[in-house]
Amino acid sequence: MILIQINHVGPVPSSYYVRDHVKVDYEYCMTVNRGSSQQLDYEILFPGCVLRWQFACEGADIGFGVFLKTKKGEWKKASEMQEVIPSQRYNAHLVPEDGSLTCEHPGVYVLRFDNTYSIFQAKRVSYTVEVLLSDQLQSQREALTNGTNGKSSNNVQAEDEQSRL
Repeated sequence: MILIQINHVGPVPSSYYVRDHVKVDYEYCMTVNRGSSQQLDYEILFPGCVLRWQFACEGADIGFGVFLKTKKGEWKKASEMQEVIPSQRYNAHLVPEDGSLTCEHPGVYVLRFDNTYSIFQAKRVSYTVEVLLSDQLQSQREALTNGTNGKSSNNVQAEDEQSRL
């Protein structure tokens, strides 16, 4: 029989705490009242776009999930929307959370911060959300901004030669 002995050394030094060393500047801040939730709508027009988020909260943990609905501007309960990333509680008061989702379908993606389980405490959530174009859309956009207006470089050269004549 093998005996394993675990020695408890004492409290963890404060220099080991992650939350005191990770400082992120967030674009937005909101309060999620006790017993309620807040939803953020992001309309995705093209498949392949990436929805990226970072958030932290003060006070205690916060629920977070991503949902999909069809119409922008309408408010729906979580149970009435398609669940894309299941809602779960995050200890974002201890360590900032981040994540991303490649949106396979166009629609309105809803980031939902859930505090419905909290009876006494409101949560202050700081967050940043970005919508990134897919690689294909990004290359088309760069081609347009470089003055080619979607034309191939051969067509642009041919037009330049004709304009000189």
